[in-house]
Amino acid sequence: MRELRGRGEAGLAEIEGGAGLTERKLLETLPAARFWVEAGVGLGPAGKLVRAGFPSLESLAGVSRDELLAIPGVGIVTVQLCERLLGRRLPSVIDGWQAQGFSGTAAASLAKAGIESVEALARLTDQEISAFGLRSPDRQLCQDLLGRRLQGPKPPAAPATVDPKVERSLRKLHQQILLELVELFPGQRGTGPAVEPALLALWEAGRVIEAVIGGAPRGLDLTAGDTETGEALYEWVVRHHFALRVLDAPGDVLVAPHTPEECQLKVQFTQGRWFATWVRLDVAESQPEVRRRALVLFETGRQGELVETAV
Repeated sequence: MRELRGRGEAGLAEIEGGAGLTERKLLETLPAARFWVEAGVGLGPAGKLVRAGFPSLESLAGVSRDELLAIPGVGIVTVQLCERLLGRRLPSVIDGWQAQGFSGTAAASLAKAGIESVEALARLTDQEISAFGLRSPDRQLCQDLLGRRLQGPKPPAAPATVDPKVERSLRKLHQQILLELVELFPGQRGTGPAVEPALLALWEAGRVIEAVIGGAPRGLDLTAGDTETGEALYEWVVRHHFALRVLDAPGDVLVAPHTPEECQLKVQFTQGRWFATWVRLDVAESQPEVRRRALVLFETGRQGELVETAV
């Protein structure tokens, strides 16, 4: 990046704030920004690009979309203009993961963590991969790519029998706590040891309640296709895949982007077995049907607990 000249720290502070910035002020402070300004980039983003070390098109060689979008003050409009000037689309880690079949949410999580290839993913431990909170289809795809079965986090101990009235109250409180967490701390979830104490306290409260009420149902007779079993399975799928729930990363919460109705969730008894299926609306329509539709099989575990397997 070229040496900064002109108005010094005062000029830089003005560029950071963006208030009252004019082309003259920008170019006095950052002469190298002239290229971007003349190319049609806004004054603020032009200054941000130069300060980040990108004074020209040539400096964008080998740069990804994700890197540019990570620069504060540089948005998708600026990135698209850069791509038009280059005559090509910049590579994107997120695009690469989605091309593999991952959902947009999973692709963004992997890219944010700096995981740019299957080789890099393979270097992670099962616990580190589980910390991404991958949903069943993404987790299955991950296992397919790595050629191994992932060992998830140890499930909580089976909760003692809870009075139905108390359980209903706990479920309501659980959702209220997680809703407060999402609304009070937007964009601040899942930041590991740097999690704000108040956020972490809410997350821990939700986690404690979930350990009591969030376990898979037990004692269901999966050999008969009765309405009561179907309703219990439907409720479980909604709670596990569509409702707010805590994830493994401290402070992180699953916020489903779509409702069960939007995803056409169905639970059905076919050929003596219970299945659930829904459309994964966060997967591009260009992907094969097998990637866009989730399908899970319900079975009974050794302790009588419900076991869900992606198929």
